[in-house]
Amino acid sequence: MGKREFLKKLEKALRKLVPEERARYISYYDEIIMDLVDGGMTEQEACAKQGDMSTIIADIMSQVEPEKVEKQKPLDIVLLVASLIIGVVCIIVLIALPDVITFSMMNEDGPTSVFVAGKVVEPIWLYIITAVVLITSTIIFVLRKKSKFALATGVILLVCVITFVLVRIDDNRKNAESSTTETVNVYASSEVEEKTIEIIQLLSHNDYKTLRDKYAIEELKELLNDEYMIEAKNMISSDWGELCDIGTIYSAEVTQDNVLYTVVQVNATYDNVSIAYTITFDDELKLAGIYFR
Repeated sequence: MGKREFLKKLEKALRKLVPEERARYISYYDEIIMDLVDGGMTEQEACAKQGDMSTIIADIMSQVEPEKVEKQKPLDIVLLVASLIIGVVCIIVLIALPDVITFSMMNEDGPTSVFVAGKVVEPIWLYIITAVVLITSTIIFVLRKKSKFALATGVILLVCVITFVLVRIDDNRKNAESSTTETVNVYASSEVEEKTIEIIQLLSHNDYKTLRDKYAIEELKELLNDEYMIEAKNMISSDWGELCDIGTIYSAEVTQDNVLYTVVQVNATYDNVSIAYTITFDDELKLAGIYFR
């Protein structure tokens, strides 16, 4: 190990010391090594003569006065905790944020309101706060480390954070422009009602092939297979029993991404369970989505 590498490792190992104290020890060992080199040793021999690095550090730390050791600054702790908490919240939001259709219904007399929401509005304010905290933490990190690696890492992180926030803001703006909400028919039309009943009957008899071939859009067909659907139904109950009754069918229309969808909600009663269906049709009345609970 040459002098330069030795001093670099020493500086890194003494990073807990205040800068003045750290510089004093680095200068001390620099002079010792140079004296030995002037006396005829090679740099490698002079460095080896100092002993094992862990022993050197242990010896130094045993002599250092407590006030010469840098204490963790409150701001560092606050920024670290804030970064972790807000980062975890952002991840949870991104994973859990669904494209949902929400119904608010009904009282004892029927539906009091039916509304459809497209993509849930993302908490842009949360992303901005996260970006501010991360940017502040990065700047402090770079200023304290004062190294090319820290600078490069900081620049990359800043670019990623700023890009992420800008992309989310742009996506949110596009969703707001392309998704509109409107309520049209509270009670389903006869054609929608007929298709809804047919779909529920096919689901009740596990006839997913007919459901795929006759009713579903292409994107939905691969999900309407026996394995997936039976597993989904078993999550509610392994034995629904026979279909006994299909309740009143309510519907609403929503335009999203310039496509008109009809969304239906209806309750169906079986021998052993009661199921609330939410069924979505596209503008050609093809099955575009299905949810039951």
